[in-house]
Amino acid sequence: MGMTKNSHIKWLVAAAVCAALAACESATPQTRIQANPVLFNALPEAQRALVQQGQVCRGMSREGVLLAWGEPDSRANGQTPAGAAWERWEYTGFEPVTTVHTGMGGWYGPYCWHPYGGAGMDTAYIPRCRAAVEFVNGAVDKWMHYGR
Repeated sequence: MGMTKNSHIKWLVAAAVCAALAACESATPQTRIQANPVLFNALPEAQRALVQQGQVCRGMSREGVLLAWGEPDSRANGQTPAGAAWERWEYTGFEPVTTVHTGMGGWYGPYCWHPYGGAGMDTAYIPRCRAAVEFVNGAVDKWMHYGR
């Protein structure tokens, strides 16, 4: 099953739109909408209202998700058991993890033992998936978002 010339053109246009959105990544749905009014106006009215609130819905296009949530941190592609094209976008945040340590110890210097001791806290920031969206044949099928 080959792609027609029109299919190639549509994919090239979609790739150019995605690249333009990625290059103009903004922090909020409003700034992404202002930067891409043609894409926003092409969405159905109900989806435009959701995008303005930073939300997605089943059936929304990739462009709608890009406007609502921005460029994903990672993408995976595959195929459903029924043979449909499948894609997953993940959005990563960082979560602080704090550990407390106590203890005594020391080290040998050139002439003697140097003791140390005490307690302290260390904080590390670990990556965590904060949102994900799955597309089937280019439209949102499922999504999840922590903290909303």
